[in-house]
Amino acid sequence: MGHPFLEIHRLSKTFVLNGRKLPVLQGISLEVQEGEFVALIGPSGCGKSTLFNVLMGLVPADEGEIRLKGEPVPHLQRRAAYMIQKDLLLPWRTVLQNTLLYPEILGHDLPRAEARARELLQEVGLAGFEHAWPYTLSGGMRQRVALARTLMSGLPVLLLDEPFGALDALTRRRMQQLLLKLWQHYQPTILFVTHDVEEALLLADRVGVLTARPARIREMVEVQVPRPRSIAQEPLLRLRQKLLQLLESEVQEVSP
Repeated sequence: MGHPFLEIHRLSKTFVLNGRKLPVLQGISLEVQEGEFVALIGPSGCGKSTLFNVLMGLVPADEGEIRLKGEPVPHLQRRAAYMIQKDLLLPWRTVLQNTLLYPEILGHDLPRAEARARELLQEVGLAGFEHAWPYTLSGGMRQRVALARTLMSGLPVLLLDEPFGALDALTRRRMQQLLLKLWQHYQPTILFVTHDVEEALLLADRVGVLTARPARIREMVEVQVPRPRSIAQEPLLRLRQKLLQLLESEVQEVSP
């Protein structure tokens, strides 16, 4: 058997605040197969976003190694697209121009990229909005633009950090369904951070539970339920209970 597509080996990070050490990541190890959808959940403030910042090279790791397709890499810049909760659309660029940001940065063929961007905007339900300005869009529409922009990178790994956390329940569910549809079509490898246990179970192949800070992987839970899924399904209800118990035990361990 070959190497996993993405390997994270014993990543650690400690910050120094006002002269005091604050360990945030402690020996995180994770293997992800090509095209796999892995969700990460954990107590609030456990270091989920710091993990993504380290993977993207925005924050240097103190220890550890990242491998992509078996080869060590310093970080995932230009190898992964990063989407966070804020859509970060550039207000001076139209929907189409925002969607073309990655191809411009990466030096892709822009006429070809524009044709693909128009197709992708149609897929996410934004046909006819190509020349709209971000301020004219609803929150859900802005997130669809941000998701299309992320996919337009053409990069093999997507790091999605609570991308739907600020949306209302109905819009969030629609975005989850859209993400699954696009993932099944394009087959990127996805690491998805969420604080929502149900969202993790509806979307992911596996769910990793992080400990309280400093974070490490406490347990990886497989979700062997065919898609589309409903949280009312008995296997998902059992997994939901298991994940909540794991999270609750982490919170109790750090409570005074």
